[in-house]
Amino acid sequence: MIFLPDRFLKQIALCVFALYLLGLPTGRAEDFADKAPDIRMFDYLSFAGSEQGGLVRLVLDAANGRIVSQQEIFQDTVSPVFHYLQQTADGRFLAFTNLHDEASWIFVLRRDGSELKARRVDFGERGMFLALTDKNVAVAGNKGSVFLVDLESATVRMSANISNTLSPRAHQFGGIQYSPDQKRLAVLCMTDSPQGNRFGGRVVILDANSLAVLHDLKLPALYPQLHYGTGSKHNNPVPVGLTIGPQSGTAAIVLENYGGLLLVPAAKLFNGDLSDSVFIPTSKSGLPGEGFPTKAIFFEYNGHEYLLGDSASDVGGLTLIDPVKKERLGWIASSPKSIGGFGVLAGQRAYAFSSGIQATRGENETLVTHTESPDLLLVNLSPIDNGELPTVEVISFNDFLYFAHALNDAERRFLVLASMSKGDERELKLGLYDTTTRKLTDQQKAKGVLRGFVPVPTRP
Repeated sequence: MIFLPDRFLKQIALCVFALYLLGLPTGRAEDFADKAPDIRMFDYLSFAGSEQGGLVRLVLDAANGRIVSQQEIFQDTVSPVFHYLQQTADGRFLAFTNLHDEASWIFVLRRDGSELKARRVDFGERGMFLALTDKNVAVAGNKGSVFLVDLESATVRMSANISNTLSPRAHQFGGIQYSPDQKRLAVLCMTDSPQGNRFGGRVVILDANSLAVLHDLKLPALYPQLHYGTGSKHNNPVPVGLTIGPQSGTAAIVLENYGGLLLVPAAKLFNGDLSDSVFIPTSKSGLPGEGFPTKAIFFEYNGHEYLLGDSASDVGGLTLIDPVKKERLGWIASSPKSIGGFGVLAGQRAYAFSSGIQATRGENETLVTHTESPDLLLVNLSPIDNGELPTVEVISFNDFLYFAHALNDAERRFLVLASMSKGDERELKLGLYDTTTRKLTDQQKAKGVLRGFVPVPTRP
């Protein structure tokens, strides 16, 4: 267990802030008049090479567009490749997995007054996906098991190998998600064997307390012509993600091989019913099998919820969907081939950045590659008010951009950007970007490759 007082970190942050108020260099790209500081804190997962991983406290001044400090608050040299950081709604607990092949544990961190407590939770399988409530974290493992971890005690409360329970067996999880009432879990299963697929992709519904299997739902074979041969792991729709709209109550299942999203009322899904489902392609043409989506993103604009589906195809783009009516509203042209993240800003605007994932149809399976992108998308949402599609402005940087997050400052104008320089050195950087002036206001060398990002619920 590791302890590090938060009050010590706050003192460091304020001292650093005082230094740059005295005029010491801070690496800012643009100078402007100092305002009363508006301090915001975030924690981000990072790893540097193969030697060390950790959690870094990032302190920012939202009023003046400055990076105040970066302070390592947790380190682990045994499992350096941290991934999939999630935080409870109240910000008290954090959990993250480890992508190292030999790692069979996750980490649970608790913010407890002035201390940060970290514990490693071992359960014999590498954690692939997480789903959190305020009390538990559900973990989908790489060998077919699901685990319930109590966040308070950081211990495994229950486990079940659902792969062995099902017939045919489930193999290769694609995600895990709690129902809105947190009483059930949905687990996506992509195949039923390492070599091929007989049953097809499925959604398994579990009781969230006992992990008993309640429903084993085979996804509908809507487009069998898109299935690969029986020896291929992609001989089915290939479910790779599940997201639920908080307003609409619509569940969006990302079907990679079919090139679109399967929309179904979440209440029906968790009760074992797919009868009211609608499939919507995410390709420019509106045809299945061309879009290769990686994400389904819900967002709210002017009191109405919308859904975006991306496309990792050569054409790329975003598809705007009405999740209540389950209707495709149109295709939005953009530069990235797939979306790593999306968020709403002030002034009827939003932002997005690329994950770098690109996909094409191969002879026996979907072929996935990764291409770095220097582009940030600034999205104008106001045309939606007139029944038209949003427009996109592409901002290209000198570095490769691989992460962006809204600062949630008073004017909602700043983005935190993580980038990597081009060339042989590949320097990792963190910057603050003003979406109003279209300029970087500060930039520093990052502590490592950023793999997750959450706000700290308290301020120094």
